[in-house]
Amino acid sequence: MGVRRKGIRAERDLLERFWSLGIGAVRVAGSGVSAHPSADIVAGFRGRIAIIEV
Repeated sequence: MGVRRKGIRAERDLLERFWSLGIGAVRVAGSGVSAHPSADIVAGFRGRIAIIEV
């Protein structure tokens, strides 16, 4: 398994963990191909937002 596939797998696993804890989250596909900084996952819970780069 290549590094890119491992990263995608880690993002999806983290996304599933957030949802299992009742935390809403979305994965931003293609975030690594942009010339501008962009997050891999955006999660929110009780008015707080986390932006995560995996």
